[in-house]
Amino acid sequence: MAATAGMNARGWPRNRAPSNAGKYMTGQQGTQIDRTVRLYPLTNYTFGTKEALYEKDSSVQARFTRMREEYDKFGMRKTVEGVLIVHEHGLPHVLLLQLGTTFFKLPGGELVAGEDEIDGLKRSMTEILGRPEQGVEVDWIIEDCLGSWWRPNFEAPQYPYIPAHITKPKEQRKLFLVQLGEKANFAVPRNYKLVAAPLFELYDNSPGYGPIIASLPQLLSSSDNGGQILGGGNNWPLRGWKTSLWEGGIRTVGFVKSKLIKNPRRIHRGLIHVSDWFPTLAHLAEASIEGLALDGVNQWTSISEGTLSSRNEILHNIDCHDSTLGGPHGCHCRQAALRRGDWKLLIGCPGIGDWVPAAEMNKPTQSSTGCQGPNSVFLFNVTDDPEERKDVSEHHPDVVRDLLERIEVYNATAVPARFPDPDPNSIPAKHGGIWAPWMY
Repeated sequence: MAATAGMNARGWPRNRAPSNAGKYMTGQQGTQIDRTVRLYPLTNYTFGTKEALYEKDSSVQARFTRMREEYDKFGMRKTVEGVLIVHEHGLPHVLLLQLGTTFFKLPGGELVAGEDEIDGLKRSMTEILGRPEQGVEVDWIIEDCLGSWWRPNFEAPQYPYIPAHITKPKEQRKLFLVQLGEKANFAVPRNYKLVAAPLFELYDNSPGYGPIIASLPQLLSSSDNGGQILGGGNNWPLRGWKTSLWEGGIRTVGFVKSKLIKNPRRIHRGLIHVSDWFPTLAHLAEASIEGLALDGVNQWTSISEGTLSSRNEILHNIDCHDSTLGGPHGCHCRQAALRRGDWKLLIGCPGIGDWVPAAEMNKPTQSSTGCQGPNSVFLFNVTDDPEERKDVSEHHPDVVRDLLERIEVYNATAVPARFPDPDPNSIPAKHGGIWAPWMY
């Protein structure tokens, strides 16, 4: 560990600039989510009722009996369903049909023999949510197919693929994105409720909504930080954990699932920062971001084709505050961390840097040595030493100097940190027992 030569004695940041953060644009004019699909407020739509609409089958067993009989006559059943999205409080919501208290489904239905998918979906949604004989009509605009689910046998399980040993699946269920107009009138069967479910609530919530509806948000996924060891997380063999700037606190995994990937089934080890998702998805949606001052870069070519990452540098954090925290870990001093290529520089107090094995390994924690203070400096080659065990700052003063200067460049445009008091309106007890957005 070496002392810093040339560190700003007044601390960080300096030359603070006003913030001009972007907003999630919503309102009566709709929310643009790509170049063709627009989301309109839930309040734009009118919901009436009509006579009850009952299922064709009186039980699950009756459903599979009828499916078997029709399979012998017509072959595999084809079902189509529509994904209707609106926004409420600036957040995307999916319209679902609710029967009873625990059953949810997307609007749609079975195709008759020889029926076109798009025509069949429009017919089914009109039967469920329209009432043309009384002038209640909806202009259904069917967009892209979002995915297919397959039923391999005359049983409940369905999968987003055909299992390798199945040659004659019994049902294909296709999900289509439906573009709603700015206004529409719906007629909901009186034995159903039409509910708007927040997209974030559907994610990985098969027990509540079933696997098909729960899969709607799952195009891509990435973690936000390293695991919290006090809550069951584990980052072994990396150093540190959540809230620290060691690799165990910031290096995470993610995955992307898309038919657009040219070189799939591959591990990409290039640098990607969470800010890169926005320009990457904007590129896929053909949305213009020209003129926007963004920290992220478009990473699609490297993700899709396996080329080198579009970035060589990540600023992990700059925190200029020296303060005392409650709890067992005592004081917190200013900190910063920067990654460039193979090199990673940490200055100040990066956080507790122990190496904590998983509980099932039955090994003791390896405590880090050396004290941390406002002027501490650590340098690692994290390509060769991802566990950050060998500080080489004394052997590469030129690298330390260059990265310190780069941090000062970032610091020149930093905005003041804001630490608001806890808001009692955010507690889960006021939102159905879950953490959810509470400021609208």
